[in-house]
Amino acid sequence: MLAAVLSAILLIACTSALQSSIRPHRRLIPSPLQQTTTATDAEGTTPPRCYVVISNLQSGSNVGSICRNALAFNAHAVVVVGRKNFRDKMRQADRGAKERLRFVHVNSVAEARAYLKAPEIDATIVGIEILDDAVPITAQPFTTPATAFMFGNEGGGLSERQREACDRFAYIPQYAADGGMASINVACASAVVLQAFAAWARYPETRRQGEKFV
Repeated sequence: MLAAVLSAILLIACTSALQSSIRPHRRLIPSPLQQTTTATDAEGTTPPRCYVVISNLQSGSNVGSICRNALAFNAHAVVVVGRKNFRDKMRQADRGAKERLRFVHVNSVAEARAYLKAPEIDATIVGIEILDDAVPITAQPFTTPATAFMFGNEGGGLSERQREACDRFAYIPQYAADGGMASINVACASAVVLQAFAAWARYPETRRQGEKFV
């Protein structure tokens, strides 16, 4: 009797081992949080670059906040049209971002376009404005090797010269059930746009420490 029981146990163990050995190999798929390479790293090329173009902004707080957003979302450079004292105008609104960002100063919108269209940059210039021919930013109107975002004045939005310098336009959709706002603050708009680009470009997420990014 005991011999029969031992034989049965041995048979079950051998069968389980055999089944395990012939199971098909399962490929391990990394979770989204583990996939931190950029959109083009796998091809060994440079990731898409992002540029921010600001001109004729009235509020130093907005200038500083846009620079803060540009740093947070990995903008390659901030192109400043006109003002040479824009750093002083920010005061503390940038929270130190101006010391870590790359700035390019030009005297006119035409110079900004010439800089961004140079062969070594070759950016598509996207004006952020609510126009009939604009596409939603959620449609990801971004390009490689670079996309530059043109932000307008707090009051009048993009000027005629700025619009002429743009290759295409995008707007930020609103979802209010009972009617939206005419527009949103330009610094807030820059955060939405730059985050959308960074997600599309699959930039690696910045390391966190406690309740902050470092």
